[in-house]
Amino acid sequence: MEFVPPDTTTETTDLRSIVSNQTRDDEQTDYVMSELGTAGVDSAWELAAVDTDRVAEGSLLESQFINELLESVRDSIKGYLVTYTVVEAWRWRVADPPCADTPTEWPMFGGTQNNMRWGSLISPLETGETKWEFTTDDDVRSSPAVNGHLVLIGCDDGLVYGVNIVSGDTVWEYRPNTYVGKPVGRFRSSPTVTQSVLLLGRDAGELYALSSKSGSEQSKFKTENRIRTSPAVADGKVYIVGDSGKLHAKYIDRPDTYWTYHVGNKVRSSPAVSRDTVYFGCRDKHLYAIDAETGEEDWVLNTGAIVDSSPAVDGSHVYIGNDEGVIYSVDKQTGEVQWQYETGNTVTSSPAIVGNTVYYGNDDGNFYALNVDNGDEEWSQGFNSSVKIRYSPAIAEGFVFCANYDSLYALHPSTRDVVWSYSDHRIRSSPTVAHGTVFIGTEDGVSANKGVTGESDHLDV
Repeated sequence: MEFVPPDTTTETTDLRSIVSNQTRDDEQTDYVMSELGTAGVDSAWELAAVDTDRVAEGSLLESQFINELLESVRDSIKGYLVTYTVVEAWRWRVADPPCADTPTEWPMFGGTQNNMRWGSLISPLETGETKWEFTTDDDVRSSPAVNGHLVLIGCDDGLVYGVNIVSGDTVWEYRPNTYVGKPVGRFRSSPTVTQSVLLLGRDAGELYALSSKSGSEQSKFKTENRIRTSPAVADGKVYIVGDSGKLHAKYIDRPDTYWTYHVGNKVRSSPAVSRDTVYFGCRDKHLYAIDAETGEEDWVLNTGAIVDSSPAVDGSHVYIGNDEGVIYSVDKQTGEVQWQYETGNTVTSSPAIVGNTVYYGNDDGNFYALNVDNGDEEWSQGFNSSVKIRYSPAIAEGFVFCANYDSLYALHPSTRDVVWSYSDHRIRSSPTVAHGTVFIGTEDGVSANKGVTGESDHLDV
């Protein structure tokens, strides 16, 4: 589906009109418009998509003024969100783009290649109505990916499924030629989609490339141990790491390895790619930053505990948790810790970042919201202290979707109210949000729960 931005010529969404409301005269407006152009920002949609640091680095504007302008712009365009979430679609264009040539709905574990975990809704529905359930013979611990009209699923039964997003019917089913069943045949790596290629790892230590449209096998790359992380893709290369303790970089369409970086232990942290750097955690207690082109080490941070949490990366910092219950904000260029927040319980949940807030779950059964600048706790929400929150949240249109083993919850972050919840089956994966629907793996398949009112990207989900 082609993305067409709304009309930007109206007074409400015209960038110059918005800027003029923040400046004292035409001369200052001209200056601000010139500086925004220097930073590569030519429309309200582009400005709403970028972060403060990106604009500040490319212009002479002060950060405080940029923040005020961003707030004004985002308020102005709220009523114009169509088809895809407009801000996200333009964010993909002007910041760190996803792996696909055009915006896909949720093409990988972290939603985008820097693991920010944003999804697409239009407006909230307060029921969480279940639209369909897809049944498998075993757990779905692989978080679904969404590409076009397909929900893509890896399963513990050793199969990969392409499911119609509207009906929940099977479109295709892939069974490896070397099907061996459990345990080594399980697909627990969450799928990544780039162009028309579906990438995911298997417990047998193989990275598969399948046609996302038909499920036919295109290639297979063998590593030395199981792969339970989600592949990351950038600039035509795929980055995959697993229990072998090696980060492999290879071209998607070639069998050979571009480079390999060795670490000291198993890796269950899915890599994030941002501005030519690959970030991931390791069970050797470290957070790594590796040059995406050369495979050389940029920096390494010792966190003091196992890091199974996957990093999320914004314009300036990397956010990640460890098994001692510490969430870190780390300068993405230097590896220096900006702040750390201690909960005292294991953090396996990967952070999600929206605006000035970092969201994540904890083994203490609570869901946390921290200030992105200083790590101060904004709020926490408890569900059941005996049920760990190890799944990673998803964010869409001001709503937070989080899950523990028992239930999926839709939260309103400003009130902390549970808008709706789903508990028909035990939860086994992190949620995915696309086409106005929340998809989640369960003990015996995938559930699709409606999260919007009205039309859902013209798919009638």
